[in-house]
Amino acid sequence: MIAEHFRIIENITPLLPKHLDRGTFLCLFGTDKTPPHLGLVVDGKYYSTSAKGSRVGENAELILRRVKQSTIPTLFIKLDIVEDMQKLEKAFEKYPKLKENQTCLLPIKDYINSIGEDVTSANFVFELIPILHNLKLISDSFSLYMQDSSFKLKVYSKEDIVNRIVKLQETC
Repeated sequence: MIAEHFRIIENITPLLPKHLDRGTFLCLFGTDKTPPHLGLVVDGKYYSTSAKGSRVGENAELILRRVKQSTIPTLFIKLDIVEDMQKLEKAFEKYPKLKENQTCLLPIKDYINSIGEDVTSANFVFELIPILHNLKLISDSFSLYMQDSSFKLKVYSKEDIVNRIVKLQETC
């Protein structure tokens, strides 16, 4: 499933909307961008935070519609983790809008840590996914608008994140 020092995700299959109805999915939106935007889908509900604000428990169909309208290359990684909706909402409500030096990874890390899985050392998604793999918490991966059945995680810096947020804010 993940090879080459855990930087390549393999055996990615096309997403069917029903996949997102049950389970927890780490979502990487804009896999062609550096960095991608991150969110979670849990049992058909979407959770994310950005510089524009947070989305807590929105219907995932709305996000899928946007992905389809804009043909955004998106990766969905199914996680075998305990679901705790109270802890999930608390993690995302803690970040109503990202401030300086905060990223969309923070509430995801907070949630995964709160349910007993230690991902504290991950500062980027390219560090988080190998940790999740080593903990045997990844069960499957799906995609929309991605060409290949494998994906190499891009390595980037905190400065790349800040630059992308600034660029996105300029387009508003």
